[in-house]
Amino acid sequence: MFAIVALFPDLLLGIMGALRFARVFDLLLVIALMVLTVVIFMSYFAQKDMKRKLEDFVREQAIQETVVKNKPRGHKKKAKRNK
Repeated sequence: MFAIVALFPDLLLGIMGALRFARVFDLLLVIALMVLTVVIFMSYFAQKDMKRKLEDFVREQAIQETVVKNKPRGHKKKAKRNK
């Protein structure tokens, strides 16, 4: 897409006139900033979701580990002493 716009910038003249941009570069810069903003927001929300999943995983592991450590063990037989 970028290669097509770079080779044929006249393709954007109609859009440029409708949006009242003076140069094609101005239009491309605005589009690039919009795309960058969307990518940053998507990355932020993905990171936030991953953080929540990691916290849930660690919490579950801690609970399971605590249950295993506190699990009552079977009765041990007392050794008979010889007198």
